[in-house]
Amino acid sequence: MTVNELIEELKQHSPGKKVVVRGYEGGYNDILRIVEMDVFPNPEQRRGYYGEYEYADEEKDKEVSTPAIELYGVNTKSED
Repeated sequence: MTVNELIEELKQHSPGKKVVVRGYEGGYNDILRIVEMDVFPNPEQRRGYYGEYEYADEEKDKEVSTPAIELYGVNTKSED
């Protein structure tokens, strides 16, 4: 999804509605910030437990990467 697609999608909802991201094992968390990053296609994307993209943290990855944003959230009440 692109930023424009996200904006258009969000326009379909009440402005007071909460936006959340999935938790690690289950449940949902508040979005705490938007993180800008570069991602590239994950070679293991056919496995259900891997995401479709991987974070581009090495220079070789950045050659084939795409700019992206992550809606970041964690459980702020966790004792871990």
